[in-house]
Amino acid sequence: MKSLVVENWRAARALVHRAVPHLQSLLWERRWRLVGGLGLLVIARGASMVLPASTKFVIDEVILGGRMGILGWILAAVVVATLVQAIAGYGLAQLIGVTGLHTVTEARRRMMAHVMRLPVPFFDRGRSGELASRIFFDAEGLTYLVGEGLVRFVGSLLTAAVAAAVLFYLEWHLALLVVVLVVVFSAVQVGGFLRLGPLYGEQHEIIVRSYGRLTELLGGVRVVKAYTAEKRADLTFTRDVHEILRRSRSILSLTSLLTSVSTVGLGLIGVTVMALGASFVSGGVMTLGDLVMFVAFLAVLVAPLNEAVGMASEMARALASLDRMARLQENESEIAGDADREPVDEVAGEVRFDRVRYAYEAGRPVLHELSFVALPGETTALVGPSGAGKSTILRLILGFGEPTGGRVLIDGRDLRDLRQADYRRFLGVVLQEDLLFDGTVLENIRFGLPQASREEAIAAGRLAHCDEFAESFPKGWETVVGERGIRLSTGQRQRVTIARAILADPRILLLDEATSSLDSKSEEHIRAALEALRRGRTTVVIAHRLSTVRTADRILVLDHGRLLEQGTHEDLLRNGKYYRKMWQLQMGSVEETISAVETIED
Repeated sequence: MKSLVVENWRAARALVHRAVPHLQSLLWERRWRLVGGLGLLVIARGASMVLPASTKFVIDEVILGGRMGILGWILAAVVVATLVQAIAGYGLAQLIGVTGLHTVTEARRRMMAHVMRLPVPFFDRGRSGELASRIFFDAEGLTYLVGEGLVRFVGSLLTAAVAAAVLFYLEWHLALLVVVLVVVFSAVQVGGFLRLGPLYGEQHEIIVRSYGRLTELLGGVRVVKAYTAEKRADLTFTRDVHEILRRSRSILSLTSLLTSVSTVGLGLIGVTVMALGASFVSGGVMTLGDLVMFVAFLAVLVAPLNEAVGMASEMARALASLDRMARLQENESEIAGDADREPVDEVAGEVRFDRVRYAYEAGRPVLHELSFVALPGETTALVGPSGAGKSTILRLILGFGEPTGGRVLIDGRDLRDLRQADYRRFLGVVLQEDLLFDGTVLENIRFGLPQASREEAIAAGRLAHCDEFAESFPKGWETVVGERGIRLSTGQRQRVTIARAILADPRILLLDEATSSLDSKSEEHIRAALEALRRGRTTVVIAHRLSTVRTADRILVLDHGRLLEQGTHEDLLRNGKYYRKMWQLQMGSVEETISAVETIED
């Protein structure tokens, strides 16, 4: 039992050490609002003391003393105090409530800004649904720490302190006994609080994972239906929600136990006060008014104890959320790494791989001592089977990962020494994913260059032959494409991403099979547009269809992360071994293809 308490205490202390500095940074900008709110809190709680304090005077002076004349003054004081309490309470709710809402908004904004600047490998390790849950739902817990919870917690401490002082003034022996009982039962509540924190943390982790899986299932609902996997999806979600249920039952059981302990504590304190209070009144130690006032302020004192279960539960949840936010922001962003890097004002476009090695997992290299150069104004094509390392090369050029050995040089400077935010302004990308956002066709074209005019964006769209479908829609270029561009065909989405790259006018253009989803007619148009786009800039293109790279200045033939051969299309057909076999497989006659397959197998 002792070890469990110590373990929970250490966990809670570590949580507070991580979470509180993060909360302080959020609150510092609104410190004057909080100071004003605390001032109103003092006024409201002070006014609330008038009613219980008046009981002594009503009994001792008015009822027993026969001084009916002061009753009107007492009632007037109670009415005024009640009005002051109501007005101060309203102002407090507005001031602290708005502060809480602003704090939550700022927390979400900061988390989103930080997440967007985390390096790509971070996103490779997790689900986007989990991150979305953290950004939105974890920040929500701050409304309790900064808004309602702050008012209740500070107000309860203030009220309890004043009530305890009054009790000691009325009868210190009885007050001392009551305070000891309150401290004992409060210690039990604190023990419950320490246990609730980890439970809420575990519950939320499960909820976040479940939310991520649910988002994944809903995003892939067409694949689920295509393979009649609805039942498996249902079972996966059912397991998740039942795990959440088990954790919730544990929390509910502990919360109920704390409530029961609180009830027993309040009953024991009440019995003690009635027994001893009656004897003190009989012995002349206290007046009847003193006892009634003591009981009234006792209620004021034990009210925080009665609230402790709910407050501990909510505060445990809020602190656990804040802890997760703090841990997420401990991941170093690319901006932080850029602080010590060189600025990039201009890029000529020379890309050089100098004996580059790379591995996604230790001991499983993807690239082996890879060296090549892509010169400005030239097109370098990457060809080879799946798993050859083509996409990894683009990833490294984009700065989405760092080589585990060797260097990636941009205009002779190591990419690791350049500010990523500056460098990526000179890149244009068309990836296989052809990802679009839930906006209009025009907004998606302008995504990389939002300051571009409507006319410039439409011109880029026409160059990529987007006008063939965009202008046929009722809303034309303002047609909303839906989540991930679902309302467009695959070929249409790819044309929009090509238009996006055309508009960005990059110095280094990266194309990952940019025409793979186009029909032959559209491909001819797009190829002409891409030929114009590639002039004067460095272009690195991944090609699975060799017919699309015949005009490349340099073709790199890769396999398992190694460079097998390089040259122009004509050179490789004449002198190459692997490229010629690949060409025969794709473009040769039936007899030539069979012969090539037999040669490769040999």
